[in-house]
Amino acid sequence: MEMKTGVRPSADIGISQSVRSSTPGAKSLLSGIGWSLLFSALFLGVAVCAYFGGRVAGGHTASWVSHPVRGLIALGGMTFVTWLVRVKVNKRPWKGMALPLPQLSLLLPGGIVGALVVFVIFGLEYTVGWLQFIELSTGPHQGLPNVAMILVQLLPSLGTGFSEELAFRGYILQTLAERTRVWIAVLISSLLFAAVHAFSSAGLSVNIVISITLMGVSFAVMRFATGSLWFPVGFHAMFDWTQTFLLGSTPDNGYDPSLVRFHQSGPDFWMGGGRDFGLLFVLVTLISAAAVLAYGKRVSRPPKAPGVRF
Repeated sequence: MEMKTGVRPSADIGISQSVRSSTPGAKSLLSGIGWSLLFSALFLGVAVCAYFGGRVAGGHTASWVSHPVRGLIALGGMTFVTWLVRVKVNKRPWKGMALPLPQLSLLLPGGIVGALVVFVIFGLEYTVGWLQFIELSTGPHQGLPNVAMILVQLLPSLGTGFSEELAFRGYILQTLAERTRVWIAVLISSLLFAAVHAFSSAGLSVNIVISITLMGVSFAVMRFATGSLWFPVGFHAMFDWTQTFLLGSTPDNGYDPSLVRFHQSGPDFWMGGGRDFGLLFVLVTLISAAAVLAYGKRVSRPPKAPGVRF
């Protein structure tokens, strides 16, 4: 089924139709899946380097230094790996990553929307009695006042949001979309996004895989609705930061070092065990993505995805 964008195809959308049609569809798609699997492994490699690089830096200086160093390694490492594979190995233009020079006009609104989504979710959970306030935590953490520590966490949160969006909604989504329909590319890239999270930290369950896959679809919609990765990068970064460090809820005593801590007593199906894997998180994020898509259509912003068709 072909997506109706209401935008006449232009050089921004379909500059590489001959690239797609020059190879058999199945063979080309399998090639794209192969590159996507390889790139998922490279993403994990960058994440591991960022983690241990931060630990080394924190071990030789103050422990809190590990967090901004981890963020910087994630930002620089993922940018370099993506450029190396996309431009030098695949011989494809960087423009396909939908990541021009930093666009604060998209990054900041994305961040605001991402933070607001978390406040809405926490407000709903608190209203129905699934969250109980524990404390406002302002004591020291790793040698810094907790408020300062939470601000320090902005950089690693940005590093996580940037690296995951560049990997899965940038390189992997674009590589697949140049070889098949966009909706298939979105589905495969989102499944890989879920698989990597399940493998690295979240644990493997049907609920988690479905939840993270739908989150990946939401971020892809934001990319195409705004014509840039910068909006989903901002949304992803502030979504993570707000629900982890500004507000924190777990089934025990709240996430440390979150500023406002909550005890969670609601059902895991809706709340995801205090993480962003519950159905409520997914539904509110999908609604937000739909709103961004509606706004993108209203202002007639075309989906910029060189070499793909909708």
